[in-house]
Amino acid sequence: MAAGAVSGRRNAEAMLVLLSAGFLALAWRALEAAGFDFPTGSGRILTQFLFVAGLGHVALRIVAPRAAPVPYAAAIMLTAVGLAFVTRLSPPSAQAQANWAVVGVALMAGGALAARRFDELRRWKYSAAVLAVVVLIATGLFGETRGGARLWVTIAGQTVQTTEIIKLFVVVFLAGYLADEGPCSHCRGCGSAGGRTRPCPTSHRSC
Repeated sequence: MAAGAVSGRRNAEAMLVLLSAGFLALAWRALEAAGFDFPTGSGRILTQFLFVAGLGHVALRIVAPRAAPVPYAAAIMLTAVGLAFVTRLSPPSAQAQANWAVVGVALMAGGALAARRFDELRRWKYSAAVLAVVVLIATGLFGETRGGARLWVTIAGQTVQTTEIIKLFVVVFLAGYLADEGPCSHCRGCGSAGGRTRPCPTSHRSC
């Protein structure tokens, strides 16, 4: 924790997250000034977002203190913008949007923790590729068509765009595959000679 507390990257991330919080608070104040009829529990929605944004930042300080500051901060800013727009345009959906933000931050923290054991994730790269294909086929067979595209499924009353799940599996597959094969693919003269495999000079293994 001490290493994370003094991390310059995390401090920069904290400032960016505070900007996101300030933006949402300002958007809330602007809607109030315009006489907007907020949905029930709007104060809870704002508090929930601020709490989960801060909690995600603390989780990164503990789990991944050296992680780049921009990705999480950018995701929180986009979430704040999206929550402001949803509250303005579809007030009954605002609480669900805030709930999905909680789920997203929880998954992010879990992913950051799992990434510390990247060797384990690498072993599952082909399983991730198979799961991506399975989800794609299942969406084609059982998904819902909206706007001319069949990209949606309903799970526990919530509509989910399965392409987001597929992206996660594809990232795991590509990261593992390129970690294993990427260095060797750039080697000059790497490959077999006379029926024997020559070692790759950029990695300590045969390719």
